[in-house]
Amino acid sequence: MLQNQTIIPDIKAIIATAQDKAIRAVDNERTLMYWTIGKRIFGRTTRKRPR
Repeated sequence: MLQNQTIIPDIKAIIATAQDKAIRAVDNERTLMYWTIGKRIFGRTTRKRPR
């Protein structure tokens, strides 16, 4: 019975860690996506400006 009392918190900790890692990975990819979009927009708008 003692093992059952410790396994549930362990499983919850594993799930929480995995969720945190997934959220960070998504945030990182989202940041890279917006940076790439901004870079591409900036590049196109600055090339079309008359100097």
